[in-house]
Amino acid sequence: GHSRGGEGVDRTALETPLSAPYRISGQVLIGPTDFGRQTAAYVHTATFLPYCDGDVSDLQGQIFTESARDLTRDDTALHSSVLMLGANHNFYNTEWTPRISVAPSFDDWGGDPEATCGRKTQERLSALQQRKVGKTYIAGAVHMMAADDQDVLPMFDGSSVRVASAGEADVRTHAVGGGRELRRPGEGARLGRVRGAEAQLCRGRVGVDSEGACGRFTTQERAPHWLPPFPRKLTTNKALEMTWDVAGQSAGLRFRSPLDLTTAKALDLRTIVDPKLGNVRLRVRVYDDAGRALTTPLGNGLVPALPRGPFSLSKHWAQTVRVPTNRLAGLDLTQITGFDLEAVSSDGRVWVLDAAAAPARLPSVPQKRLARIDLLDVRVDEGDGPAESLLAMPFVIRGQSETSARVVIQPIDTSAGRRIPTQVIRIPAGTRGGELEIPYEADTVDDLRVQRIEVAAFADRGVMTRHYLASARIIDDDPTPAISFTRTSPIDEGSEAKWSVHLAAQVDYYLAMVAKPIPPPPTVTELTVADVPPSFREEQLFPVPPLDTPMSQTQLYAYAQLDPGDTTATYSMPTLADERAETREAVTMRLRLVGIKDSATTRAIHVKDTSH
Repeated sequence: GHSRGGEGVDRTALETPLSAPYRISGQVLIGPTDFGRQTAAYVHTATFLPYCDGDVSDLQGQIFTESARDLTRDDTALHSSVLMLGANHNFYNTEWTPRISVAPSFDDWGGDPEATCGRKTQERLSALQQRKVGKTYIAGAVHMMAADDQDVLPMFDGSSVRVASAGEADVRTHAVGGGRELRRPGEGARLGRVRGAEAQLCRGRVGVDSEGACGRFTTQERAPHWLPPFPRKLTTNKALEMTWDVAGQSAGLRFRSPLDLTTAKALDLRTIVDPKLGNVRLRVRVYDDAGRALTTPLGNGLVPALPRGPFSLSKHWAQTVRVPTNRLAGLDLTQITGFDLEAVSSDGRVWVLDAAAAPARLPSVPQKRLARIDLLDVRVDEGDGPAESLLAMPFVIRGQSETSARVVIQPIDTSAGRRIPTQVIRIPAGTRGGELEIPYEADTVDDLRVQRIEVAAFADRGVMTRHYLASARIIDDDPTPAISFTRTSPIDEGSEAKWSVHLAAQVDYYLAMVAKPIPPPPTVTELTVADVPPSFREEQLFPVPPLDTPMSQTQLYAYAQLDPGDTTATYSMPTLADERAETREAVTMRLRLVGIKDSATTRAIHVKDTSH
């Protein structure tokens, strides 16, 4: 699935039961959206992330990998992110590619053609090259996911490999799941000894003004691993952050329980390099339970930063930093207790998201699906208050929930006149359904006929969302107050003609009285443009017509607003005193109150001549 189709494919994997006449064993998501923060447990997933994506520019497809890490602890499916440098969003699709599509199409990456990701740069992939890389990795995914071909696993598990059929494209990967045993900073690992560097376990958030937030150096578009300010209250994963300004400085993690690497091909560290400070060179010092330590370079020692550039470039995206187990001879591989990163370059900044024992082969995947939560729409009568009221929004659990679950309920829109708090609900194992309590304000004042509260559910642990958007509709049960219109009549020329609307009681919404001139009865002479002051003509008549134009033939469309709580509004029209002897004149307005049915009326105001 491509783009929104990628999110659709993932929804299909979530929805298709094991009782179907086929089994979905894997999925390939190409530059996908993930508005619902959903991911399919127990389904191998390869998510293509085009570095020069000008459409899904925040690479939100990383959520499919990131949220899969901790959703459930028995998911052995591989969840792989495949970063394709030089690729844009549209060129994976022949119908979105210029010169070969039937429909209009374009290169979604804009900007300077000579700059990073520009079409004239050496690193940028052509449309043909991009589809060649895409087909290569789709084919590899099919071999691995559908045929259990373990020979192609290095294409997806963080290994540094080149595939001939992909040409010279720079493709980087990292993965979670797939039988990895993880150590998570802050949960399964603590901060180790710090030598000279600045180090902490930061919180995986962006847009938080705090020294403890990992994303304080960047923006959400550039930090696909870390949570944005919205939705709130999702579990925040921690990372090891290390900053240094002298070679030889170091910091690391100590595991709360030893990591067994005996059947692993490597110790993998998902590591972000800060693009602002550039490429770094590092060594890794690995410890065992007996206190022995062994230091080894990382590949050729270089861990490159991703290309810099404006807008969404300079990505903070985790590359696989790999320590092969064959370099750890002399350590007890059954009892690895931690590691330190030692700086070789003179300065830099990195974040380590987790450490893992990376297996050489994929294990079998359980024949199961995660339970799903549905939010259901609800309608309630408002009631009279005055205390805060609660409505019950039902939810249903589809499938068997084997563990307790955590779901964040986030208001996304409300016309109910108050701020609705974010909720966290914890659902015990085996739960089949329940209700959310949504607060709202009830009163005896006339409101909009229907107030609405929209909420979204974001799964955090133990369950996945299905219908994650729902609406609570609050039906107003208070009568609309009586309405009356008044006028000032007659008036002397040079005075103001005024029309007013009066409500018998306050209401809780905005209203507007609209006034439109209409012709008076034939026995009365109508005011013309010449009978109103020049300032009024300039401000309210568009364009200003000839002076002998009757007011009913102008474009005047006047109104007076009533704010919530107001009971009266008045529209005023000034008239001009002149020295001409005139017959009886009048201006007649068609009045109505916008927002209340059957509230139209006609009111004329007569203007007396004062020339004699």
